[in-house]
Amino acid sequence: FIHLQEVSGNGNYLLQANKITDFVIENFSETDTGFFYFTHQLQTDVIVRKKEIYDGAVPSGNAIMASNLKYLSIIFDNNVWLERSINMIQALGNAIVKYPTSFGVWASCMQLETHGFKEIVVTGLSADKYIKPLLQKYLPNKILQTAVTENDGFKLLAGKIFNQDITFYSCKNYQCDVPENNFVIFLSKI
Repeated sequence: FIHLQEVSGNGNYLLQANKITDFVIENFSETDTGFFYFTHQLQTDVIVRKKEIYDGAVPSGNAIMASNLKYLSIIFDNNVWLERSINMIQALGNAIVKYPTSFGVWASCMQLETHGFKEIVVTGLSADKYIKPLLQKYLPNKILQTAVTENDGFKLLAGKIFNQDITFYSCKNYQCDVPENNFVIFLSKI
């Protein structure tokens, strides 16, 4: 749901991701470590609840959850999720550095912890028409949020201008550069 929001501009996908994350935390958490089990807490037909941390051909569920928690913590300004993501990454820090081929998604999470996300916000009446051109530019480690009207549920949209045709913001840690109304100039700056 997270990336569906980026390609569609529909913030409801983020609200769904928020609900799913709450469900996963409530039903799959290992309280001692902060990691997640592979099975629901009420599932009784397993002898041992497995918890996968190694990234192979398929990334581990825990690495994906650490990444999701980091991303959604920024979207919803949720410090509890941010701390949990950080703690998960730190718990595996030495292994990630020593065996990066077994921890590929974890290594990406560690890089995000070091360098952070580039927060790109596009607001205004024609915001949706700039999604595709923005996604065509290679921008790793980014959050792209677009909105035609103000939405109080998203911290990145707070204090932005919505009554114009288009406004572009390049931010980091909720601190934005001077807004830009020209797409070509904005692209050259990010």
